[in-house]
Amino acid sequence: MRCQKSSHRVTSERETLAGLIRALAQPPAIAAQPDQFSRRENKAGILDYRPQNPPPIFIYHTVYARLLAAVNNHDPQLPVDPEELDIAADFIARGRVYGSEEPSALSDVLEEELLCTYHSTPVEAPNGFKPVSVFIRVKPEDDSTDPTAYAECTYIDTYTSLEATDVRKACCCPALLVACTGTSIQVLGAAFADHIIVQPLVDLSLFPLPGADDVIYRVARLFRALRTARGELEKYYADVVSSVASCIPAPALISPHWTEFVHPEHGLVVLQYTGRLGVEHYPSRAVFTAIATMAGAPPVDVVVKFAPQYSKQAHELLAPEFAPRLWHCAEVESVGMWAVVMDFVPGEELDEGEVLTPAQGDALRCAVGRLHAQGLVFGDLRDANVLTVGDGVRLIDFDWCGVVGEARYPADLHMGHAWPMDVRRGGLIQKTHDLYWVEQLTDS
Repeated sequence: MRCQKSSHRVTSERETLAGLIRALAQPPAIAAQPDQFSRRENKAGILDYRPQNPPPIFIYHTVYARLLAAVNNHDPQLPVDPEELDIAADFIARGRVYGSEEPSALSDVLEEELLCTYHSTPVEAPNGFKPVSVFIRVKPEDDSTDPTAYAECTYIDTYTSLEATDVRKACCCPALLVACTGTSIQVLGAAFADHIIVQPLVDLSLFPLPGADDVIYRVARLFRALRTARGELEKYYADVVSSVASCIPAPALISPHWTEFVHPEHGLVVLQYTGRLGVEHYPSRAVFTAIATMAGAPPVDVVVKFAPQYSKQAHELLAPEFAPRLWHCAEVESVGMWAVVMDFVPGEELDEGEVLTPAQGDALRCAVGRLHAQGLVFGDLRDANVLTVGDGVRLIDFDWCGVVGEARYPADLHMGHAWPMDVRRGGLIQKTHDLYWVEQLTDS
């Protein structure tokens, strides 16, 4: 694991990125056109799946995971009010006749529901900048632009502006983008960390779907979740503006909101993030360096990884001899993912085509043999996941590890790597696949 650049340098690069985007700025109606949109995406390195994948936006603010949980909560103990159903039914009815009336009718419902029903005094930074928590775009009938692209451009222009500088330096600029075409409504999360991140959260058809609960209920739950999320963001920005007005120093690094856990031996452990690993080559990777502090013990350099799945069993089986020591490994509700904290290992990655020394090769065989003896497979045993430490090795990234006959390759497996011949997307991970990589990384 190689050290990441200093957090102060990251802050400077973030402001440089904002300046670059300002230099490329155009009105949203132009910037959202496919050719112009792609041009800015490529030059500014915006991570929104067009084409580059972002790191999971959930790590930067709690609002995104809470929104999804609320949208998907069908608990009968949380009934939807008749008034909420009336508003949802009216919105759906307007959407179904989209094109025969002004699209502003849809905008009026959205703005009334999401912008006007939450009564608060808009917060304002000392320089007059007003943070925006929800961006709404309804696609005009004669407009060929994607409404999500339009909303994204508006968000980017808002939070890369000079007026937003103080707020931008103080936080990740979280927001929700709401886009509607008349037949569907989409909600995306947006944030500005070391890159601008835009991630789809909800894509809801306004037509009934077979086997699904009534679309009116689904829209009503979405509107309720959006109102609650907007309230959370309004409070968040009020606190941000207060810190700016009080001249509280801005954080050196825009980092994950998850910053503490309880260790069975050391009690409360607090994390101070210092950088993100691999951001240049793996922009979607959510792996950070941090300093862990606890009472009665010296600080420890650690790595914090966020992943949708992780094999704690396999990692513990190999640590600390063949994997970094684990401090914490559990699903975190506020992130909606696994949070894994392990020792920072000052090891070296293999260069392309480089093989392990005989002693390192023996260590790798021993590690893989220990997994296989317990009925486990590793899966992604490429050189990027094998660190060399003296005559030994440390395996990292236990995301795909699992039980033989159960663990499978992900559906989005990148087939450009030199996988064994029988590896397939969604296919079972075999012991022979691990042994194939052992041969590739050694002289055997």
